Amino acid sequence: MAQRVHLHVGTPKSGTTYLQAALWANRTELAARGLLYPGRRPFDQNRASMDGRQGRLDPDHSPAPRVWPRIRSEVAAYDGSAVLSNEWWVAASEEHARAAVDSLGGPDRVHVVVSTRSLVRLVPAAWQESLKVGRGHALGDFVRGLDDPGNKWSWDVVDPARVAGAWARVVGPDHVRVVTVPEAPTTGDLLWQRFAASVDVDVAGLEVPARTANESLSVQAARLLQDYGPALREEVDALTTGTASWRARARWLRNTVVRRALVDVPGDPIGVDDALLTELRDRGEASVSRLRDLGCQVVGDLSDLLDGTNRSGSRHPDDVSAAELVEAGRVLAVGLLRDRIEAGDSAARTDDPDGPGDPDDTGDTEEAAPDPAEGTLRRFTFLVPSAYAPGGIARVVSTVANELVRRGCEVSVITLVRPTAEPYFHFDPAVRLLPLQDRYDPARPHRQRPRARNDRHADERVRQLDSQPSALADGARKTFTAYVDLLLQECLESMPPGVFVSTRPEFAVAASRWAAPGSVLLHQEHLSFVPRPVHLREALRDTVLGRDGTRALDAFLTLTDADLERWVEFLGPTAVRTDVIPNPIPFTIGEPAPLTSKVVVAAGRLTMQKGFERLISAWAPLVGTHPDWRLDIYGEGGLHDDLAAQIADLGLGDRVRLAGVTPEFEARLAEASIYAMSSRFEGLPMVLLEACSKGVPPVSFDCPEGPRQLIEDGVNGLLVPEGDIPALTDGLRRLMDDAALRRRLGAGALETARNYQVEAVADRWLELVDEVAPRPAVT
Repeated sequence: MAQRVHLHVGTPKSGTTYLQAALWANRTELAARGLLYPGRRPFDQNRASMDGRQGRLDPDHSPAPRVWPRIRSEVAAYDGSAVLSNEWWVAASEEHARAAVDSLGGPDRVHVVVSTRSLVRLVPAAWQESLKVGRGHALGDFVRGLDDPGNKWSWDVVDPARVAGAWARVVGPDHVRVVTVPEAPTTGDLLWQRFAASVDVDVAGLEVPARTANESLSVQAARLLQDYGPALREEVDALTTGTASWRARARWLRNTVVRRALVDVPGDPIGVDDALLTELRDRGEASVSRLRDLGCQVVGDLSDLLDGTNRSGSRHPDDVSAAELVEAGRVLAVGLLRDRIEAGDSAARTDDPDGPGDPDDTGDTEEAAPDPAEGTLRRFTFLVPSAYAPGGIARVVSTVANELVRRGCEVSVITLVRPTAEPYFHFDPAVRLLPLQDRYDPARPHRQRPRARNDRHADERVRQLDSQPSALADGARKTFTAYVDLLLQECLESMPPGVFVSTRPEFAVAASRWAAPGSVLLHQEHLSFVPRPVHLREALRDTVLGRDGTRALDAFLTLTDADLERWVEFLGPTAVRTDVIPNPIPFTIGEPAPLTSKVVVAAGRLTMQKGFERLISAWAPLVGTHPDWRLDIYGEGGLHDDLAAQIADLGLGDRVRLAGVTPEFEARLAEASIYAMSSRFEGLPMVLLEACSKGVPPVSFDCPEGPRQLIEDGVNGLLVPEGDIPALTDGLRRLMDDAALRRRLGAGALETARNYQVEAVADRWLELVDEVAPRPAVT
């Protein structure tokens, strides 16, 4: 366990967001200096606080903790000191606070840091913050509500003496440090320096991020939000319930209305009237007196908390005139309209037959310059090997792309080749498909045009380039050639800044080299770590980390937690965001399958990875004991003839069918009673999710890494040891013999599927982009 754990508990509105940004930006260097700031992404600290405040510390707790066991493991493995920071630790009950402290090593090891400021400034800031989530109370009503300890905002979380006293009862007053926030600091980084002293770390030479993100509104903007925020929130809730998470709906009010519109409303600072000013001064003096009596260490000066004056030029919200509210409303309307235009709202351009953002459009509406940052973050480009074929990546990208378009994003998909007239999976017409090579021949639709190197009509230089290996990475896939490199470069360099999502290492390298400056670069690894060739792992690592002068990625993503752990160890210390975003389910979750038919289904490419020869071997003993059951294997691939020969050699007859590819796979799943997976390795297997979405219980080998991410043995399916063919036979037999077990596991599978609906996954993508994108400094 770390030698000392500093728990930074706020109070809210005391510079906590600024301090957390500084800790995150410098976490690699801080770790080298003896201070660990744990977590894979900034929001992990928030989730750790939620786990702690709700008592979800044990992995066996129901509901399970979100990040606490991982955060605690990082702290336990570190030799120096560690710091956890979230302002809402102030709301932890004494019982949960003690449990969290004990989990971190006990009161002897844990030190609590309370950052705080003058109540005259803190209370109006807290009122403004409450308005940003759709509350409509007046400032006076908000202050009266602080007397109720059951409210989220109460004196228990605002008064520094109450906060420090509560935590002193847990760790002792000698383990509580109060950091005061001056209202007129002598240097720009004074709060950072004081906080660093409270956690015993030297921050000399570290870069401090600009103060960002938690904007202050003018009193005119705040009063407008007070009057109309609840109605806006109700309208958003009514329009988006069932299509977006509550967090996404709340974020719309905070991010779009507040940060992109109301911050532009000019006006005066928020102030309090004389009566409230006197009350807050008196409370501040009493709080300082109790802090002195408590005897905790102070970093700064308690006199900072006695600043009893309004900011110069401030006004009470009740003094805002009707004319000022009208002007604030005008600025809000203009800001919201500007946000829609800059976001590339495809719904506003459905009359354009060429689709959104057509590069050949030379009409009067053509933009003269690239979109500003807000538009950039709503312009997605996915780079995929084949968007036209019936593969897992194509299905995932089509599902996510369609949902992003539905939310007003502009989406393009770069793919290596167009082999058919239309893609196998449905893409919304607003999604721009950008194949680098068109090999579809309308005159011979069932036969592709030859590759460039085999095309005698092609330019000689093109034929030569297509015969040379790709320079993107050693060991690049053969579908990548020097000619493909050139086409990728031309395509990427022609595109405006946006969010670029690569799905193979070669694409990640290309985006790093050629995507426009100002773009957000994300990589989602769809193949598990183990089978990814070493050369491509190394090329991807160099790109993620920005080695050899390349542009580092903004985030590296996997489909499963287990795979992320392998990659994080391989990447080593990095400031690049690492996270998990799973695949979404492409099917609607509706009525579960009846599970009465005697059909087992499997699906995938007929390749060694999918291990269908193992499944056929496992099925053979069941034919004699269960002659009325049938195994249907859907898919195409190079091993078709070998599998057909195996079926014949084992005398399985029509009890095993190689059923090919079908556009009716959703219906075939709904008619099945069991899903079988025999893969040697998987990322997050889409077809397994699809089976779960129909309530079809799976039986699977415990191969690396995907099945165990989805299947909890005996709860929503059966996991058997990797490669153990008799165990796979036994698992299938158990479900074939026990209809009640099929129904129970099928119900569990259906519940699992609900966590992977596309709305929730799209929320994760948009949240990630918002979190990793560079933000301009607030001046």
